[in-house]
Amino acid sequence: MNDKRTIVLSALFISLVAIISFFIGMVVASSFKLPEPSRAESSPPLTRDYRSPFVEVVKRAGPAVVSISAEKIIRIRSPFEDFFNDPFFRRFFGDLFPREFTQREHILGSGFIIEYRGKRYILTNNHVVRGAENLIIKLQDGRTFKGKEVEIVGTDPRTEVAVLRINTKEDLPTIPIGDSDALEVGEWVIAIGNPFGLSGTVTVGVVSAKGRSDIPLESGPVYQDFIQTDAAINPGNSGGPLLNIKGEVVGINTAILTEGFSRGNIGIGFAIPINMAMRVLEELVTKGKIVRGFLGIRPQELTEDMKKALSYDGNGVFVAEVLKDSPAEKGGLKDGDIIVEFDGKKVTSLSKFRIMVASTEPGKKVKIKIWRDGKYRTLTVKIGEMPEEIAGAEKKSSEWLGIKVASVHSDEARRLGVYEDEGVVIVEVDPSSVAAMSGIKPGDVIKKIGRIEIKDMKDFEEAKKKYEKSKNPIILKIKQREGGTLWVTLTTD
Repeated sequence: MNDKRTIVLSALFISLVAIISFFIGMVVASSFKLPEPSRAESSPPLTRDYRSPFVEVVKRAGPAVVSISAEKIIRIRSPFEDFFNDPFFRRFFGDLFPREFTQREHILGSGFIIEYRGKRYILTNNHVVRGAENLIIKLQDGRTFKGKEVEIVGTDPRTEVAVLRINTKEDLPTIPIGDSDALEVGEWVIAIGNPFGLSGTVTVGVVSAKGRSDIPLESGPVYQDFIQTDAAINPGNSGGPLLNIKGEVVGINTAILTEGFSRGNIGIGFAIPINMAMRVLEELVTKGKIVRGFLGIRPQELTEDMKKALSYDGNGVFVAEVLKDSPAEKGGLKDGDIIVEFDGKKVTSLSKFRIMVASTEPGKKVKIKIWRDGKYRTLTVKIGEMPEEIAGAEKKSSEWLGIKVASVHSDEARRLGVYEDEGVVIVEVDPSSVAAMSGIKPGDVIKKIGRIEIKDMKDFEEAKKKYEKSKNPIILKIKQREGGTLWVTLTTD
């Protein structure tokens, strides 16, 4: 009996100890803060009502985004062009078959309304309105403007910016202007546009890089300082705004890189910085033309081999040639100099240097730091005005010596992948001509004819007038598309 009582009491004691130990364990455990399971943070942060801030950006900026539609007549070369140029073919068929066809193409792009000096303007891309007829602007609220209501204030192929205006007394929504210089890699950006005609399409991404240049785009432009983004940009987005998280426009969506035959987005898009676009708008609105600074040199990228040969280990651009009677020559620059700083800013690449010079007000005296003969020197140069802008519109094309040429700033040059500051680009070569047999090909650039330096179409016409009746062979200096230099002699017979 006593044994059973002892067993029961022992069991109760053990149970009591277990219960007490459990409660003690709970108290001790509660004093430790165990790490909580990690949770993925929402990106971007949500607003108080649990909505993405992109919603507010689109609500504010969306109404000022417009669709731009128009018609354009394009010329298409016959796929049998080589047969037409063959003497045997022409002997039997003459000009029976057309060498090119015209086709009316419907184009579609985007744009956005901003305010400048109390007036409303539309910013878009030059290639959206280039050669276009019957422009139609449609707002997201359904309002449509066309005919005389739509005016092209001006275009700038060198930056790919176009400025339009709607002639109306109606109130138009606008997008606030941001600061593209303050934009940082990694920031959220939002693209709004009309890809494939789907109006008001919104895509989101980040700033992938800044200052992109030397991008081989069909439409150019010459002055490239692109914002790169992975926000989806597709055909029809061209001209639309790239916005920051505040709803301010920081760029104009312009182009994409694609693979193979695809025209769709692969995550590499480019936008023109809004600061650059606004400088163009200001020039076109206030002066009616683009006025750019002019130094008067042929700059060249500085390679590692050049640095070794010149005992220089920094950045800069190489002065391949100083043009006669140019601001550079008057300021003391010489062939072979390395420009290290321009107007107090370090020169890091050829493309950025071109923008530096072009953006400088003509007449301004700037300090240029150079490397010459193993020493740094500082020169003072008075910047001139780019001659081409003074001369106005150039003749579009010209034929002579079995070749057809166009301005190096023309659409033909861009299609051939030519990005030269001076010269004339060869766009066609008669297969039966001496020029063709001499190795001249489309995409080559003429730099000199006889003793005449060829800077533009005006110089080419001057050379043509001087030498077209010459009985002696004419010597031409050609910069080949592949990068080499070719000297050829041609006859006018």
